[in-house]
Amino acid sequence: MSAAPAERTATVGSTIQVARSLGFTLGPALVTAVWSLAGARAGLTLAAGAAAVAVPLLALRGRRSAAGRERTTDTVSRDRPRPWS
Repeated sequence: MSAAPAERTATVGSTIQVARSLGFTLGPALVTAVWSLAGARAGLTLAAGAAAVAVPLLALRGRRSAAGRERTTDTVSRDRPRPWS
């Protein structure tokens, strides 16, 4: 979210929350469906495969965004002078 423009922070935050909610909703539902249709082994294989694909993708994305921009928790605009500096 720190890479988003200030006027888009709410949109980015809500988009992230929708994706997170979909993951928490659809992930277990998909594994449960596979588990009940094809058995426990297939359900666990699907879950392990999804995790094996997700970890490198998240690591790749994290490296790219960290290299591209300085991360900060500073909420003060960079254009506005700070009273303490």
